[in-house]
Amino acid sequence: MAKKTSAMNLAFILILLCASNVFVCRGEWEPTWSSRAAEEAEAVAAIPCSGHGRVYLDGLILKGHEPVCECNPCYGGSDCSKLLSDCAANAAGWVAPHVLLYDMFDICLNYHSCEWDYLSEDSEA
Repeated sequence: MAKKTSAMNLAFILILLCASNVFVCRGEWEPTWSSRAAEEAEAVAAIPCSGHGRVYLDGLILKGHEPVCECNPCYGGSDCSKLLSDCAANAAGWVAPHVLLYDMFDICLNYHSCEWDYLSEDSEA
């Protein structure tokens, strides 16, 4: 009987605490750290950078400064909209990084060895 009474008392106390919390807070809760972090990330993701850059939340933000665009190569300006005239990028010679890996694995299979010397000999020729 004593165990039953103590369980009932515990349940009553928990219900009383929950009910008092509803009356004290009036159903309004402050955002938790995770929801605040999500709001900050969404605000940073909304900065467009004209499609030629990105904004990172973990970038250098000091003394109330807003996050800034980090531009792709050959682009500059506050929103990465300015094409730099002195850029030496070759758009026709661009190769996706995963394609380079396929080439490396082909070399490894052909020579039955994955030493980097084969890559350096091919690139010097």
